[in-house]
Amino acid sequence: MWVAAIISGLAASALTLWKKWFLLLGVAFSALYLITTVELTSDKNLALAIITEQGRLYFIQSYITSLVPVFMAATSFLYARKKNRTAAPN
Repeated sequence: MWVAAIISGLAASALTLWKKWFLLLGVAFSALYLITTVELTSDKNLALAIITEQGRLYFIQSYITSLVPVFMAATSFLYARKKNRTAAPN
């Protein structure tokens, strides 16, 4: 779960440094992970099986993990924006 979020966050970050609108890719990855987590928690039988095997912290980590790609892409976006602002002559 963490590896997938970090890899997708790195991809979105690298692309965001290239073109700023790739920030939306980070948002899309985060939305996908969030929707998946909500679906897992809404199915009572599956949620009970996950809690039995992984524990309650699984869902907390899953919600936090869903924020990783958008956070990484947003950080790259802000860095690229600052870099472009300081590189432009006044």
